[in-house]
Amino acid sequence: MMELWQYQAKEIQAAALHPDEEERLLSERKRLTHIQKNKTSLERVYSLLEEDRPGSYGVLSALRIALREIETVLQSDSELSETSAQLESCFYTLEEISTDVVKYKDRLEEDPHALESVEERLSQISQLKRKYGNRIRDILAYYDIIHQKISSAENNDQAITALEAKLKSEEKKLAEIGLRLSHSRKQLAGKLSQAVMKECADLEMPKCRFEIVFSGHAEEETTKWSADGLERCEFFISTNIGEPAKPLLKIASGGELSRIMLALRSVMLQGDIPIVIFDEIDTGISGETVQRVAEKLATLSQHYQLLLVTHQPIVAAMGDHHVFIRKVESEERTYTLLKVLQQQEIEAELTRLIAGNHAADAAFALAKNLLTNAEQWKRILHNSSRIPT
Repeated sequence: MMELWQYQAKEIQAAALHPDEEERLLSERKRLTHIQKNKTSLERVYSLLEEDRPGSYGVLSALRIALREIETVLQSDSELSETSAQLESCFYTLEEISTDVVKYKDRLEEDPHALESVEERLSQISQLKRKYGNRIRDILAYYDIIHQKISSAENNDQAITALEAKLKSEEKKLAEIGLRLSHSRKQLAGKLSQAVMKECADLEMPKCRFEIVFSGHAEEETTKWSADGLERCEFFISTNIGEPAKPLLKIASGGELSRIMLALRSVMLQGDIPIVIFDEIDTGISGETVQRVAEKLATLSQHYQLLLVTHQPIVAAMGDHHVFIRKVESEERTYTLLKVLQQQEIEAELTRLIAGNHAADAAFALAKNLLTNAEQWKRILHNSSRIPT
């Protein structure tokens, strides 16, 4: 393969191609093949402009006669002076054109050797195109590729040595960064666990034990590391005293998982986060737990804007603004419609969440009571957040 690349590179290099050369050669061939025809045409043009013999006048000869005649008129009548000037301008313009035609015609000389040279060059280019590309630019691009391959192959040993040295250097840097990251993670894991357990206690999970377990590879097994670092971390929990902690995703119920996710979000939210979205974070919980989740969400809303999707009346009542979402079908398409609710509509939707479509007076009263209690709780929360500490 190396010998083939060298042969191809030598052939292309010897041709000394230029990107726009073929277009220029085609234009030159066309010009050379039409020299005699063009000379005949130019002689005819010159004859039409300059011919001057009895009974047959060229354009310029006719204009000379016309100028003399109009000059005679101007001797006694100046009305056509402007016309005379225009006619004189036409004469000089055509005279200049006639001179240019003669000069160009005289430069046209048939040269069979020039045409032969152009044809040979075009043939050479055509052969190279059949081998290496449809255009000269493609041939030159192919040359760059094989030239690079030749250079790389010729310096193969040196390149491999340099790459191996660079690889070792990068592996060393990777190990240092990975170990620093691992150390930082393990330092923060304990703090995160304590913070999550505190949040879980507020969400009616006082016995919850939350642990972060790390599993990874030995320091020398750099090929097994990932973009996430030396180890993999997993969340373990135990929700009852005496039970060992196990993987969160394997043992947590829907309600427990919802509360732990809310606890994690509460702990990890920091900085300039404009909007936080919770999609049914209250799934699988009821009773007093729902109230605690609603209060926790309201507390978070003091620092972040929350967008919350919920089917829990207590949680919905705690919102500052309410949007009703429903899906409709039209013309074999499904659309999602959103409507911002006013106070009476909020009360009606809360009633429907409580009692379904067969709402009773008691359900309506409960909905209004939920809204009243939520407003009182948020007012207390707002006032307490304004007290200096």
